Amino acid sequence: MNHFSKGNLSESPATQSRHEANLPVAIPASNTPIKARWECLRSPLFLVIVAAPNLISLAYWGVIASPVYQSETIVVVTNPNKDSDSLTSLLAGNAGASTSGAYILKNRLLSWDEYKSIDEKFHIEKTYKNGDFVARAGGLSSFWRTDDISMWKYYQSKIGINIDEQTGITKIIVSGWNSNDTFKISEALIHDGITHLNLLNTEEDNDFISSASTETERLRKELALDESAIAQWRTVHGYLSPDSDYTSLSSKHLQLDNKYIDLNSQYQSVLHNTPGNPSTLTLKTQMNVIQNAELDARTASLAIFPVAIEYETLNLKRETDSKLLVSAETALQEARIKSTQNHYYLKTVSRPSEPRAPSGPQRLKWMLVVLITSIILRALLA
Repeated sequence: MNHFSKGNLSESPATQSRHEANLPVAIPASNTPIKARWECLRSPLFLVIVAAPNLISLAYWGVIASPVYQSETIVVVTNPNKDSDSLTSLLAGNAGASTSGAYILKNRLLSWDEYKSIDEKFHIEKTYKNGDFVARAGGLSSFWRTDDISMWKYYQSKIGINIDEQTGITKIIVSGWNSNDTFKISEALIHDGITHLNLLNTEEDNDFISSASTETERLRKELALDESAIAQWRTVHGYLSPDSDYTSLSSKHLQLDNKYIDLNSQYQSVLHNTPGNPSTLTLKTQMNVIQNAELDARTASLAIFPVAIEYETLNLKRETDSKLLVSAETALQEARIKSTQNHYYLKTVSRPSEPRAPSGPQRLKWMLVVLITSIILRALLA
């Protein structure tokens, strides 16, 4: 055993170096990937595209952004002429509905006139000045502008109107920095919407009814003038109606003529049988009276003809105006029915809500949106 040890110890230096060369040697691991990763995180592109936007997003959405309160109102604008389905079926979504009234309401509520009306009542700039420095009226989002056009655009951004094309149901969402303001503005918008639709209905009535109503009034006045002209003709000429008066006088003439014939026959009989009878004088007198009355009736009946043409002209005009008045009144009634069918009616499904808790901002959502967007943009630009 000692010999073996001595033999090993007696190996030459060259042999020992060959053994050492065959032994495994530990190679230190390279730290290049770690350095590259840190270099990537410190690159200007990463700092500008990812780091800075996310830090700003975290600061704004996490700390600075003001709570947002929303008042929601649900309404339906109907038109009897266009909406044949019942309100129940429309709300159930079983049938299509006309959305023309809903878009009229939307355009009105977002219009300049409505902005001026709301601004006079609530002073948009003062009401919305309590938000954070970005979202408040006259803040960073509007580049610190407070002119009327900028405030109008700001007002429009706080009024959300969503229309369901299937049912026509319209949601009006008013956003603000406190519950009370949003609730009052929502109520004012609904009131102004109803007022505007009523104004449109009135104008619709005027368009349909005004011409028919004017014509009806004109014909009524014309008919009154016709009656007055006929009454004046009767006063001047002393006749009620040429037709009836001539018939009456002709009948009277025939009666007198028959009576004259009877008296004359009696007179001739008495005169023939008892000449000198005193009754003949009485009969003769009666015959003269009847003959004079008959002559007067004949003269009066003949006198009707010259003035009958004037009366017939007046009477024809009266009858024509009377028929036209009936037609105009019928047209007026139809116009009223048609105008009613074209009215728009605003029906409230849900009154304006008055929330006690804020519904926004959705902080996590927007921070995630900024993060994902910045990462995608960084990957595209890398």
